[in-house]
Amino acid sequence: MSYLEKLFGLENKVAVVTGGNGQLGTEYVKALLGAGARVAVFDISEDLNEQLKSLEGLKYCQVDITKPESLKSGLEAPSLSKGTLWKSGSK
Repeated sequence: MSYLEKLFGLENKVAVVTGGNGQLGTEYVKALLGAGARVAVFDISEDLNEQLKSLEGLKYCQVDITKPESLKSGLEAPSLSKGTLWKSGSK
């Protein structure tokens, strides 16, 4: 691992992408996964889109970011805690 990867890398970091189930959000999710991050996809939709279902290293949370209680429950989800094994398309 290079110095820059150590300094700026996303390995073992968690990124939250709101609206991650849409077209642009899906591209952000793929880029963050490619950089080594684990990604929490927050979206109001009930399920992941087909592109995201096949990816490893992400967690889907149905969250309405306009409602504070929904956002809080998504951020406090036990599966977002450090050390949790994430599986493709898991809730």
